[in-house]
Amino acid sequence: MKIELSPAALKFAGKLKRGNPRDMHAITRRLSQLEDDPKPPGARKMAGYDGEYWRITVGDYRLIYAVAETGVYIWTIARRNDLRAYREFKRSLKQPR
Repeated sequence: MKIELSPAALKFAGKLKRGNPRDMHAITRRLSQLEDDPKPPGARKMAGYDGEYWRITVGDYRLIYAVAETGVYIWTIARRNDLRAYREFKRSLKQPR
């Protein structure tokens, strides 16, 4: 499957790569695993949303993503306990990809 990142996820990944390359490496490994298995153990379906929206924890970070026939779209990469991640996700759903 193909992995695609939203502009917000790309921006966060760029900051993380410069500031904490070890965590970025863990996220990159998880992204490559999502290519093979988009619903791995530990992934949880997001409640309250229409569609195939999932979340998975990678260390101190959370990936929020959508699964489609064509691939996986990463909506948000954010700190795990940061409510802004969910607000950003909701906001990004309203914008066209």
